[in-house]
Amino acid sequence: MRGHLRERGKDRWQLAVHLGHNRYAYRTIHGTERQAGRELARMIADLDTHGATRGRPTFAQVEADWWELHAPRLAPNTRRGYRTKLDTHIIPALGTTKINAVRTVDLDRLYQQLAAGTRARKPLAPRTIRQIHAIISAICSAAVRWGYLTRSPADHADPPKIPPSELAPPDAAAVRALLAAANTPGLRLAIQLAVATGARRGEICALRWTDVDLTAGELTIARSITHLDDGKTISEKSTKTHQSRTVALDPTTIAALEQYRRTQREAWLLAGHPWTADLHVLATAAGEPWRPDRLTLAFERARKRAKHPTVRFHDLRHFHATELAEAGVPLTVVRDRLGHRDIATTGIYAHGRRDGDRAAAVAIGKILAG
Repeated sequence: MRGHLRERGKDRWQLAVHLGHNRYAYRTIHGTERQAGRELARMIADLDTHGATRGRPTFAQVEADWWELHAPRLAPNTRRGYRTKLDTHIIPALGTTKINAVRTVDLDRLYQQLAAGTRARKPLAPRTIRQIHAIISAICSAAVRWGYLTRSPADHADPPKIPPSELAPPDAAAVRALLAAANTPGLRLAIQLAVATGARRGEICALRWTDVDLTAGELTIARSITHLDDGKTISEKSTKTHQSRTVALDPTTIAALEQYRRTQREAWLLAGHPWTADLHVLATAAGEPWRPDRLTLAFERARKRAKHPTVRFHDLRHFHATELAEAGVPLTVVRDRLGHRDIATTGIYAHGRRDGDRAAAVAIGKILAG
C-alpha cells in the first residue's frame, strides 16, 4: 500500500494513501514534515491491519472497534458520558447504517432533531449536541484511517453554535449564607476552600495535608478524586489539565485550615488512630477521602437551608474568578489560580474588567471635558 504527503500550508500536510481502483484515504494534520511522515506510516499500517477492501461495516460495528481502542484512554467520567451519548442518541440514529452511507446531511438532520426534542426526549443544549458531534467525528475519522471511508462526513457537518456563556455566580451575601448553613466543620471548610482558591470539587476532595503549607500560606493542587464507571468506586488522578498549581491563601482561610487540622488531629488521636500529614484534609473516620458525590449532597442540603436552592458547588469557583476579575486582578493570574490551560477559557470572566475599563474612560472624559 502506497501513500504520499502534500504540503497544504505552513506546518499543514495532507496525507493520502492509495486504496486501489482510484480510491484514496485522506487526512490533514498540523506539524513538521517528519511528524507528517510518521503519521502517514501509521495510517498505512492501520489500513494494512484493518484491510482496505473488506465489505463496508455498519456505523455500530466501526463504533465498537473505535470504543475498544479509544475508551481506555478516557477519564472515567468522560468515558461514562461518552457511553451514555452513544447508547442514547448516536447508535439508535446511525447504528444500522453502513458507514459509507452516512452523509453529512444525515448528521445535520440528527443535530436538528436533537435540538428540537421529541415527546419522549427533551431538547438537547447546543453544548451537548456539539459533544455528540465530536464523538461521531472521532468515529468517522477512525473509519477514514481504517480505509472504510475516503473522507469523513462529519468534517462539514453543522452542529449548533454554543451561545456566549452567561455566568450567574452567587453574590457575597449568598456565599456568607452558604457558609453559615454548613452544619459540619468539613463542609464549611470545603465551601471556604472553593471560594478562596477556585478549586474544583474533586480537587478539594483530593487535598492532603502534605499539599498545604500553612507557614508559606499556600496550597498545591496536584490531584483530583473522580468516580469510576460503576459510580460507586472512587479513584485519585491528576487534575483536569494534568498540571499541578500552587495557590496563595488569605489569612482567614489559613486560620480555618489551622483550626481544622488541630481538631482533626485531636479527634484521630483520641480514637487511637495515628495522624499523619499524608491524610486527606477532608477524610472520613476510616481515613478515606470524601467522595465528590458526598460533598455535593451535603452542599445541596446546605444551600436549601441557606435559601439559595439554585447555587451549585461549582458556582463557588465562578464566584472566585469573577470577584478577582472585578477587583482588577490580571486574567493571567486568574487563569493560573483556576488551572486553566488556555487564557481564552478564563476570558469569560473578563466582564468585570470591561466594567472597570468603562469607568476609566468616564473618568478620563471628565478630565477632558474640563
